[in-house]
Amino acid sequence: MVIKIDNKFVINKEFLRKDFLHKKNIQNRNHFFQKYTKNEQSNTRTTWYEHMEHIKAHIILFDYLLIYINKKINDKNIYMNQLLMTKSLRQFIHHHQKNFT
Repeated sequence: MVIKIDNKFVINKEFLRKDFLHKKNIQNRNHFFQKYTKNEQSNTRTTWYEHMEHIKAHIILFDYLLIYINKKINDKNIYMNQLLMTKSLRQFIHHHQKNFT
């Protein structure tokens, strides 16, 4: 069974802004502004909004940042592993080609 919801998802920016400005987030907020340039802040906000629209759910910014950072780290690790495997495979083939010729 499929339930189709025709209502368009709308980001509740006021709710998210209140959470962002809440006193519990002072340290996170300061870190965010110190770590990221204005351009990076804007790009982060854009990808955050796009992600919420894609999943049709609200995510607190600082929760999203943890997900986003972990994904970037995982993607980098996967890429590095692929490079290492490719290099190791080339070395293995090169070494064994000498034995067969």
